[in-house]
Amino acid sequence: MKYIITESKLENFITKYIEDLFPIDEINWVNPRMYDPEEETVYDDPNLIEYYIGDFIDDGVCFRWYGCEYFGSNAQSVCPFVTLELEYERQLNLLFNDRWKEVFKKWFNENFDVVAKYVE
Repeated sequence: MKYIITESKLENFITKYIEDLFPIDEINWVNPRMYDPEEETVYDDPNLIEYYIGDFIDDGVCFRWYGCEYFGSNAQSVCPFVTLELEYERQLNLLFNDRWKEVFKKWFNENFDVVAKYVE
């Protein structure tokens, strides 16, 4: 038996799966602390955000947002972008191949205060 799924229904299904995988009301974020050896200072990097589920980052990072300044001038064409931790990426690839990436980007841009141009 063959099933036909329209593109919009597939997108809705992927969005629902992402919402279940990453419950928005349980996601927290942090700018990780970085060390500048020249200045001998510690600072929160505004060009990197780590998102995690739960109250503590020790619970595990789900995905990271990288701003263009994080890489200097070398990555202007693909940044800012989001990367998922390998376990989540594998799970989504297994179910949806790479079709989840545009849906995730849309979901991310709608739910967070930073914008991603690309999902890696």
